[in-house]
Amino acid sequence: MSSGVTGSAEQDRRLLAKALFKLFDEWELSERDQALLLGLDAHDLDVLTSMRAAGALASSMQLVERGRSLLRIYRYLSMLYPEHPHLRRKWITSAHPRLNGQAPLQRMKEGGGAGIRFVTLLLEEHLF
Repeated sequence: MSSGVTGSAEQDRRLLAKALFKLFDEWELSERDQALLLGLDAHDLDVLTSMRAAGALASSMQLVERGRSLLRIYRYLSMLYPEHPHLRRKWITSAHPRLNGQAPLQRMKEGGGAGIRFVTLLLEEHLF
């Protein structure tokens, strides 16, 4: 029974990785920024490189949670700008008045999980 759960978790990490790396590519993020968003050490990019090569997130609850949160932001931005990926990228990298002029991407990189949650709430307030 546990092997099915393990297989399912592995499949989830593969699907998450595929979607996350697509998001990172669309947002044109540097490897350093990708690592910071995932809560990895920005100076140690080996984990990021090996996850991209393996096509799966490492077995870490923090990575899975961060990945899901980032994909939620991506989904919200896709709802706001369904036909305009360049506007999604512009929103994430442009100064925002609710962030004291800071860009959402910067808030997420500096604030970690709390920064990602704040950006998520910002988009939810706008959408719902």
